[in-house]
Amino acid sequence: MSSKNENMELIMYICFGILILGAGIGIAVWGWKRALGNGASATQVMVGKKIGELCTSDAMCGTNKCRSNICVI
Repeated sequence: MSSKNENMELIMYICFGILILGAGIGIAVWGWKRALGNGASATQVMVGKKIGELCTSDAMCGTNKCRSNICVI
Protein backbone atom coordinates (compact mmCIF):
# COMPACT_ATOMS: atom_id res chain seq x y z
CA MET A 1 0.00 0.00 0.00
CA SER A 2 2.83 2.42 0.81
CA SER A 3 4.51 1.88 -2.58
CA LYS A 4 1.40 3.31 -4.26
CA ASN A 5 1.72 6.47 -2.14
CA GLU A 6 5.43 6.68 -2.92
CA ASN A 7 4.72 6.38 -6.64
CA MET A 8 2.11 9.16 -6.48
CA GLU A 9 4.56 11.36 -4.57
CA LEU A 10 7.26 10.69 -7.16
CA ILE A 11 4.85 11.53 -10.00
CA MET A 12 3.91 14.76 -8.22
CA TYR A 13 7.60 15.75 -7.86
CA ILE A 14 8.26 14.99 -11.53
CA CYS A 15 5.26 17.06 -12.66
CA PHE A 16 6.29 19.96 -10.42
CA GLY A 17 9.85 19.81 -11.79
CA ILE A 18 8.59 19.83 -15.38
CA LEU A 19 6.41 22.87 -14.62
CA ILE A 20 9.35 24.75 -13.08
CA LEU A 21 11.59 23.86 -16.04
CA GLY A 22 8.91 24.94 -18.52
CA ALA A 23 8.42 28.26 -16.72
CA GLY A 24 12.18 28.92 -16.77
CA ILE A 25 12.44 28.17 -20.48
CA GLY A 26 9.37 30.33 -21.16
CA ILE A 27 10.86 33.31 -19.30
CA ALA A 28 14.18 32.91 -21.14
CA VAL A 29 12.47 32.81 -24.55
CA TRP A 30 10.29 35.81 -23.66
CA GLY A 31 13.36 37.83 -22.58
CA TRP A 32 15.30 36.85 -25.71
CA LYS A 33 12.44 37.83 -28.05
CA ARG A 34 11.86 41.07 -26.16
CA ALA A 35 15.53 42.05 -26.47
CA LEU A 36 15.56 41.22 -30.18
CA GLY A 37 12.31 43.17 -30.58
CA ASN A 38 14.00 46.22 -29.06
CA GLY A 39 16.42 46.21 -31.98
CA ALA A 40 19.35 44.45 -30.33
CA SER A 41 21.33 42.03 -32.46
CA ALA A 42 21.78 38.43 -31.30
CA THR A 43 25.42 39.24 -30.50
CA GLN A 44 24.39 42.19 -28.33
CA VAL A 45 21.93 40.00 -26.46
CA MET A 46 24.57 37.31 -25.81
CA VAL A 47 27.57 39.50 -24.89
CA GLY A 48 25.97 42.83 -24.01
CA LYS A 49 25.78 44.20 -20.49
CA LYS A 50 23.07 42.75 -18.30
CA ILE A 51 20.12 44.59 -16.77
CA GLY A 52 21.30 46.85 -13.96
CA GLU A 53 24.89 47.23 -15.19
CA LEU A 54 26.40 50.59 -16.01
CA CYS A 55 26.44 51.72 -19.65
CA THR A 56 27.15 54.79 -21.76
CA SER A 57 25.03 53.98 -24.84
CA ASP A 58 22.22 51.70 -26.01
CA ALA A 59 24.71 49.65 -28.03
CA MET A 60 26.38 48.43 -24.82
CA CYS A 61 23.21 46.80 -23.45
CA GLY A 62 21.86 43.44 -24.55
CA THR A 63 18.35 44.86 -24.22
CA ASN A 64 19.40 47.85 -26.33
CA LYS A 65 18.17 50.43 -23.82
CA CYS A 66 20.49 52.53 -21.67
CA ARG A 67 18.63 54.92 -19.36
CA SER A 68 20.47 57.16 -16.85
CA ASN A 69 23.65 55.12 -17.51
CA ILE A 70 21.98 51.84 -16.43
CA CYS A 71 20.87 49.01 -18.75
CA VAL A 72 17.12 48.46 -18.54
CA ILE A 73 14.52 46.29 -20.28
